[in-house]
Amino acid sequence: IDGTYPCRVSITGAAGEVAADRPGDRRLALRPGVYEVRVTDPTGLRTYREGQLALRPGEKTTIRVDRRTCLALDRKRAALAELVGHDHEDGAFAVAFASEGILLASGSCGGEVRLWEREGSAWACRRAWPAHPEGAVFVALSPDGSLLATGGADRVVKIWDAATGDERAALQQHKGRVWWIGFSPDGQTLVSTDDNGQVVFWDRGGQWKPVTIRAHQGAIYGAAFSGDGKTLATAGRDLTVRLWDAATRAPKATLRGHTHDVSSVAFSADGRTLASTSQDGTVRLWDSQTGQTLRVLGGLQGWSRSVAFAPNGAVLAATDEDAIALWDVASGARCDLFHAHWAPLRAIAFSPDGTLLASAGRDSVVRLWAVPAATPASAKPGQPRLKAGFLSNYYSSVATPSKGLLASLNTGGYFSVWDIENFVKLIDVRIAGPSGERAPVQERPGLGVSDDFRRIVTSGGDKTLRIWEADGVPPTLRRPTAVLGDQPNAPVALYPDGKTVAAAQQNEIVRLIDCENGKTERVLRSGGGAIATLALSADGGRLAAGTVEGRVALWNLTSQDQKPAVLEHGSAAVLAVAFSPDGKFLVSGGDDRTVKLWNLSSVAASRTLSKHDGNVYALGFSPDGKTVVSAGGRCRLPDFPERGQPACEVKLWTVDDGRLLAEFEGHRHAVVQAAFFPDGKTLATVGHDAKTCVWDVSELLVQPRSNGNGKTKANR
Repeated sequence: IDGTYPCRVSITGAAGEVAADRPGDRRLALRPGVYEVRVTDPTGLRTYREGQLALRPGEKTTIRVDRRTCLALDRKRAALAELVGHDHEDGAFAVAFASEGILLASGSCGGEVRLWEREGSAWACRRAWPAHPEGAVFVALSPDGSLLATGGADRVVKIWDAATGDERAALQQHKGRVWWIGFSPDGQTLVSTDDNGQVVFWDRGGQWKPVTIRAHQGAIYGAAFSGDGKTLATAGRDLTVRLWDAATRAPKATLRGHTHDVSSVAFSADGRTLASTSQDGTVRLWDSQTGQTLRVLGGLQGWSRSVAFAPNGAVLAATDEDAIALWDVASGARCDLFHAHWAPLRAIAFSPDGTLLASAGRDSVVRLWAVPAATPASAKPGQPRLKAGFLSNYYSSVATPSKGLLASLNTGGYFSVWDIENFVKLIDVRIAGPSGERAPVQERPGLGVSDDFRRIVTSGGDKTLRIWEADGVPPTLRRPTAVLGDQPNAPVALYPDGKTVAAAQQNEIVRLIDCENGKTERVLRSGGGAIATLALSADGGRLAAGTVEGRVALWNLTSQDQKPAVLEHGSAAVLAVAFSPDGKFLVSGGDDRTVKLWNLSSVAASRTLSKHDGNVYALGFSPDGKTVVSAGGRCRLPDFPERGQPACEVKLWTVDDGRLLAEFEGHRHAVVQAAFFPDGKTLATVGHDAKTCVWDVSELLVQPRSNGNGKTKANR
């Protein structure tokens, strides 16, 4: 296996996987035969290339891994063109069109600039040259396409003749690296920003005479002119967007709302709306006249570095790590989300006619995409609408929704609280030790939140159970009231009033702990193997524990009888249990891929719901008790999904007759947690793919759509 590219190579024979490694002159001895070869990203989640390898006796072969091998394109969308040429490990950094749309400039992290020219439907590199020796090149073409401006880590702004590539001027005014560069709409002013918070206005008519203002505290990552050229917007590391009078350089407004570095800004064609994107994973739309927030667009999974309006103002595009998200501006609904590069994107730009979208990524490729019409994805019937998406940790995490807030604890030990209405992260703090790499799905960390959000209980990989006091909504963590040694990632269940917590321990033990003093009140024994999951009834009167031996232990906590009733789920581990809100029903699911509904009045399985294709990791009831959500998947790290099988599943069932209302995916890996919000219309799912998703399922519950087998499929 020859190469040093960041990827994973899996070789599988008739007896199973025989080798899996990162490339690097690795020598393998294989028996003659036919092998399946799969090249993926380092996580194994995205396939770059796969095929067969036939080896004859005595034959030697080399699997060569390079950039061309590892172009990970979304299988549902293909680029119109791929512009390959930049050769640097950190990839392409910026793209910009000239006004006629036939000239495209790109800059790389290695300091190279390339000019691409359209010839019919094809694009060719007109010329390439090293522009900035210290790298990180931003580019801008003048509206008439005659000049190219570049700025780099060397703190220098350079002006080039776009036709010949000759250097016209080298402008030195910045005291830090240049982060953005752009021309005014009339081409007479060039603006550049740096990491010291400075904006420099260069006057073309005055042979690039500079005027410098101090605009932000810290780096300015992006800027944009309004269509009439009268207003300049800047995006800063200080979490603000600022508006400036482009003629007088006087401040006009400061826009606040982002909770992390603001990466990029863009004006709509009429100048009335300003879009900003941030490391907080949101895109905000502002009224440029009043400075008021018009809308917050969520659903991003990570750091968004670039945003752009289509020239007609109907579509808004933003980067989302290695993907591009598109929204219908009028409705705020997302039109599309597709994976554009195998590595994070640095920049996007629309062509002047709005038919093309250019993207530059760390895979050193510039790609051109067709721009779809503004048809909101949410308008499709029979599918849940993705309201928000949050990046957690690569491994499994747990979420508990309450009153419009989403609390999560990932296997890295980070506790986060999100306001899902405004897509704002309220808390992000490490409060528990990490679970360790390759944590199994069923060993997700434990999390309990009281109904009033005043008490939080966590358990992590550091074998510690912590009980926290909070101030209400939104919660602010205080010092823990108790630190109790326990097993790693102990399953926990917090009483609704937050006064008592049930925590599983090794050797079939559950302890009921007083959250005020940290003392153990009762010790319960399951009598059916190690405990994998816990659940409390809404009134706190019953406790259920799923065991690895396929049983559910059920205690009546109002009685002094320590012996539980035992429900025989099956022969495989029970990984999830949940009570109905009225306490009359219990659902259980696990490694046997089935969901069983128990009528607790008779302690009997009243119904076995249809099998999942994979293990069941999460269960829950809607607040009205009429719907059950079950979730899981086939694969858990470090394994891979089986071919032809879904990696994840979320299903909605009716309690009264066991009818399947809907089935959707939405994650690239097994779903390990699913729970309804109090409104009964919103559902949270947590995947082993690092995503926490919030769905609007109201239409699925009111008018379920059937295609003959009761299934509806949601787009990933």
